Amino acid sequence: MLLAPLALAMPVAGDAYEASLVQAGLTRVMTLDRDEPVHTQLRPTLPGSLLGVDEDFRSDTSLKAGSTTTLGWTYTRFVSDRLALRLEAGVPSKVELSGAGIVAATGPSGAVFRIDLGEPSNNPLGSALQWSPALVAVLRLGSPGASYRPYLALGARYTWFTHVDLDDTLQAQVQQRAAQPLASAAGIPGPTTLQARAAPTLDPQVSVGVLRRLQGHWGWSASLSYSPLKTTSSVEARAADGSRLFRSSSEVTGNVLIAALAADFWY
Repeated sequence: MLLAPLALAMPVAGDAYEASLVQAGLTRVMTLDRDEPVHTQLRPTLPGSLLGVDEDFRSDTSLKAGSTTTLGWTYTRFVSDRLALRLEAGVPSKVELSGAGIVAATGPSGAVFRIDLGEPSNNPLGSALQWSPALVAVLRLGSPGASYRPYLALGARYTWFTHVDLDDTLQAQVQQRAAQPLASAAGIPGPTTLQARAAPTLDPQVSVGVLRRLQGHWGWSASLSYSPLKTTSSVEARAADGSRLFRSSSEVTGNVLIAALAADFWY
């Protein structure tokens, strides 16, 4: 779920301790979502006006991101026995989004423009690759030279998404029940296209963990991090001439928990 690490060039306060630490292991990302109802904005059309269709409406829906496991690694550079900067990195993880509730237009056209997000054939609604590098400051606790050293870390995580794709069944339903009827009502013949997006986000992160030194340069570590991720997911439909037919979006706020277990190498 993360990017490749970069080296930090920082001064080392003496050589009474090993100043650099590389860690690699498994990372489990769990998201507890709090999302807003889907907000839909329709292109104004004469048939829609005559039928009393609201051009702006909200639907009683919910979205949830699935948990993922990936390979992660970090590079830490200590500037003293206690203080360090750490870059977190790793393999981007594939996140799947599931949903519940119905998106439907108001008025008589609601029978046509109606998408059931909870329908089993529509789930998962889609997927994306999530990239989340983080830069944190580390405070190592305990006595110098101790086998176990707990630590606290505080910093920021930047998250963005690539390969954002809708489920094929859901995409066909949206085309048939929403995009194509809207294009016909707008008098724009030809095929319609859909595009899904997820906005990038910069969020704080706090971590607790423990470092365990073994013989030589080796050791292991475990950590638990929390980040209040907030992003906007959206789907847009466009007519053959490129004009927008509708946009449906939802603010997704996720309490992200990241559990990691890694092998450590000191030098």
